[in-house]
Amino acid sequence: MLVWRITPIGKTARISGFGMPDDVVPDSYGNLLVIDLDPSIHVLIRLNLATASAKYSPARGFIEPQGLVIDPQGDIFVADDYANIIVKYTPT
Repeated sequence: MLVWRITPIGKTARISGFGMPDDVVPDSYGNLLVIDLDPSIHVLIRLNLATASAKYSPARGFIEPQGLVIDPQGDIFVADDYANIIVKYTPT
């Protein structure tokens, strides 16, 4: 599956392909954070929009990650509704 960028005038550009993208949030560092729900992946992916390079965060026991938010300090929180956990990532 693909994630696309759509400009205000309707122009589209493919950003990247994923197994099963769910939550997608831009951060203040020029990255796009994506939760991939593909059963073989279940991970948080940080995609640098300038270079198109991807970093995969450690899964930390995710079974069904279903929530993604960034707080004002830049900390990333991922909720897993099946495992009943919320994991905090601090960008480095």
